[in-house]
Amino acid sequence: MAPKGPVARGLDQLEKALGKSAHVIGHNILRPDIEHLLAARPRLDRATAFAAIETLLAGQVCGARVGPVLDTLSDPKAGWSMAYALAWIAVAGGESVMPPWVRASFPQAGLILCDISCGDDACAWYATKNDPVAALRSWFGFDGFRPQPVDCDGTPLQQPIVAEVMRHANVLGILPTGTGKSVCYQVSALSLYEKTGALTVVISPLVVLMADQYQVPDLTSVNLSCDGRLRDGNATLGAIAAAKVGDPVTLHLQGGKWRILDGQGRVLGCMARTWAPPEGTGTVSGRGGAVIRWRKTDNDEAFQTCIRRDEWETILPELVFRRQDLLASGNPARPGPP
Repeated sequence: MAPKGPVARGLDQLEKALGKSAHVIGHNILRPDIEHLLAARPRLDRATAFAAIETLLAGQVCGARVGPVLDTLSDPKAGWSMAYALAWIAVAGGESVMPPWVRASFPQAGLILCDISCGDDACAWYATKNDPVAALRSWFGFDGFRPQPVDCDGTPLQQPIVAEVMRHANVLGILPTGTGKSVCYQVSALSLYEKTGALTVVISPLVVLMADQYQVPDLTSVNLSCDGRLRDGNATLGAIAAAKVGDPVTLHLQGGKWRILDGQGRVLGCMARTWAPPEGTGTVSGRGGAVIRWRKTDNDEAFQTCIRRDEWETILPELVFRRQDLLASGNPARPGPP
């Protein structure tokens, strides 16, 4: 459509270009409402337009919602939101999300795609799109949730948690470690994305469930004054001088202290007294993450009297830990449903 040309001429050109299409639904960026298009093109009657919309919505939303969706078009201003909703439905199930600016500018576009279903077991859309087991099978290939733990009815506890989240209830799910808490939000989030194009932000402190845990160089994890107590000629000072960032290091527990060793077994320093490996893990690997220069005056004045050196270098290790059960099995993969 020419930006300065008559609307009728532009619509003629659009219909000619898309003459082989069964239904053409779009919007004019200057006056985005169906009422405007109906007025400009009288032969495009309301029944034809609604039939085209129903065709696009078929199988994409709960059948019980089609009527309420069409009712929103009684307000001419709903045309723009409807256009964006229908445009996204055309690519639903791929890697497309409805842009945040669209949701912010036209919130009705997201409401049109509301994924709360009728709850009728006879509804095909509900059976395939809002059923926890069907969603689990679709995304992860499992025919059922973990058999344990179960709720009071004997249903796998993951299943009602996912079902409640799917219907947008506020849920507090409490599961033992290792019984699949993460799949509860994964299935729910993926299902919501498939139905509405929405993204889900997950904030999780469950670091202990990761196969590998990384500890970056951290001043608080190392006893920074340890090497400052050494006398000239101590072998540790020579090992530190030869150390480079990236060199392999290991940890060794001796006398209640975790000592940092280089690849030749020489002591490079020690971890802080308050430091301990993550519970239930063992060290997989380590390397020198940083070499810092520390001074006597950087320590609290009360501890400076026991420090012999004015300044010294300290190694900050970068460590990788793995859960003990995975270390024992040698296989990080978890069998069965997630």
